Amino acid sequence: MTLKQAERLKVGALVRRAWLPNDSRRGLVLAKVYVQENHVAKVLCARRDKRYDFVIHWLGFNKEGDEETNPSTMQCWEVMMISSP
Repeated sequence: MTLKQAERLKVGALVRRAWLPNDSRRGLVLAKVYVQENHVAKVLCARRDKRYDFVIHWLGFNKEGDEETNPSTMQCWEVMMISSP
């Protein structure tokens, strides 16, 4: 997701992981935080100076066997919006 798309994203939107198109897991955005710092963007492997971080609650989360925590924090580059509230 680009920064422009992340700006328009609202809390409550349905998202999925951007790098796994066949993944059936969906998540709800619980919070959106604007971060302005020089960093290496995950997934893009490029330097950026600003981003949005999303707190996402994954639906159908299984505690056993999942390496992630629920809810989890992800950068805007790591998710893709499915629908908006």
